[in-house]
Amino acid sequence: MEIKVNLNKNFVAATNRMAKKYGETFARLNSFSNDRLNYSEFIDRFTQDNTALVDIATNPTANMAAKDIVTMRNGMNEANQKLICFNKMYYEITKKYGREEANSWLEAN
Repeated sequence: MEIKVNLNKNFVAATNRMAKKYGETFARLNSFSNDRLNYSEFIDRFTQDNTALVDIATNPTANMAAKDIVTMRNGMNEANQKLICFNKMYYEITKKYGREEANSWLEAN
């Protein structure tokens, strides 16, 4: 089974260009890395005894106080929600101001 999330092709191209330009740092800082977006990997990291909550959180300022099911469920959606929101913002900026401006916005964030 293949599960796909349909993202704007220009957004995907722009994020791929930035990943090439900045390396893994870009994906990690923006929570777009596979270990953040993949639910199974998130759960594996969350359940490891030696993993700190700050290492798990997509948002480093997140209030993750305990390793419980509620914290896990809330945390595992953060990266995917951020990706979808960035995709939508990129699309709307492109529509209103053009792709060059959307690329600048994406790189600035």
